Amino acid sequence: MVKRTKRSPVLLIGQAELARYLELKADLAGMMQVVKAERARLLGLIDDGVPVEPGPLGVRVRRGHEQRVSRRSLIEALGEDGYDELRRMLVPRDITYLFVTERPDVVDPFATEGSDVSPRLPILPDRTSARSGRSRGR
Repeated sequence: MVKRTKRSPVLLIGQAELARYLELKADLAGMMQVVKAERARLLGLIDDGVPVEPGPLGVRVRRGHEQRVSRRSLIEALGEDGYDELRRMLVPRDITYLFVTERPDVVDPFATEGSDVSPRLPILPDRTSARSGRSRGR
């Protein structure tokens, strides 16, 4: 459980904020696929011996091996009792998950009739730049 040290001035998390969060998450997932594909393409070119154009950017590839420890592999190595004993010895770490889900049974109060588009949140300037008198993007 996350401890809150001060009370937020925000009184309500808006539906548009939740929609924007889901939109950003979907955009990130899409971009991760693009990055993964581009990484594979570049590694393939490097493996084929294609040279890199001279300039300020270079490339270096390091290959290695790693062992993935899973519940199944630990039970295979230690047995069920050994696995249970190891779990008791380890201190759990704190993890926070945020789940935003659609509730189709709830009507969107911001939806206009005949439209399935919810309002989008504007991108607000960084609060630190506003305090210092500087504007972003200049």
